[in-house]
Amino acid sequence: MSFISGLLLKLEYPCDKELCVPFTEEEMKALRLLLREEVQTEIRLFRRDVSQRFDEVATQLDGLYKRDEKREHEYLSIREQLRRLESRFG
Repeated sequence: MSFISGLLLKLEYPCDKELCVPFTEEEMKALRLLLREEVQTEIRLFRRDVSQRFDEVATQLDGLYKRDEKREHEYLSIREQLRRLESRFG
């Protein structure tokens, strides 16, 4: 008995022995191909979503690095101004 037929029986679907025939080899090949296509489609969608999220996070990180660089330049500029003032009045 095939997996699906066994599963249907476990779910208490009415099943006449003449109607619940195991899958043929060709039917199993077709089911495997169908399942493979479905899995590949789901994987592609998952990869696309992960890639999109990665791009969003990378963009946010780039923004944070640029902000930090800007703050560092501001800090160095202020530090240089203080050094000049100290040397002028010191």
